[in-house]
Amino acid sequence: MIANTLLKNIINIQKSGLDIIIMESIAERNNIDERFTKYHIFDNQFFLELPDADLRRRLFTFFIDHAEKRAKMKLFDHNMVDQLVKNTEDFSVEHIKQLISVCVKEYSSRFIQNKQTFSIDKKFI
Repeated sequence: MIANTLLKNIINIQKSGLDIIIMESIAERNNIDERFTKYHIFDNQFFLELPDADLRRRLFTFFIDHAEKRAKMKLFDHNMVDQLVKNTEDFSVEHIKQLISVCVKEYSSRFIQNKQTFSIDKKFI
């Protein structure tokens, strides 16, 4: 129903002759509704690939350093970055950022409750 409504609105905008740019973002290339390709709704398509291992390593390091700088304390064992990189092959940049955010929240919660030990559990990955 949402796709139909969106499609009708896009077609009406195109018929109006207005000079409007419409952008769509989807998580997976194969999830584009066939109606959008059938009616040639999009003039251009750009695909952003998931980060490779090197970029994931740099992202984890960046987000961890940023979290620790904001907390003004050491939150993570930096030796675990290699394991994180290995276990997050299908993660986007946003997923990596969210993972670190969830871990910081969990750590904070446990720290406040005086359970000061924390490691990244598989449930977060």
